Amino acid sequence: MLILLFVYRNLGYYLCKNTALFATPTFLKIDGTVREKVLAYILDPAKKDTRIKNLSKRVMDLIGNMYPIDDREIEKYIVAILSDFSDEQFTDLANNEYSYVKRLRTK
Repeated sequence: MLILLFVYRNLGYYLCKNTALFATPTFLKIDGTVREKVLAYILDPAKKDTRIKNLSKRVMDLIGNMYPIDDREIEKYIVAILSDFSDEQFTDLANNEYSYVKRLRTK
């Protein structure tokens, strides 16, 4: 069984569940306590390196293409910013990711 977590077009967090190799995937919107548990897992303070990698990838996906700036340069900038974040700032980023992305795009 394959289960993926993703955000679809600013509409929230979704789970994609595929039970067989060639079956049609099932998409489930997650809200409330399930969303909180998923965010708690992503924001686990014991996994700071993984948290930085996951959230920097998420921010990169939301920022999109910023030609002529190379994606690797943007990623290094985001990782440098996130490496100084506290646990509360990571939680705030996960809850208000679009305002952070808007701010990063202007810089």
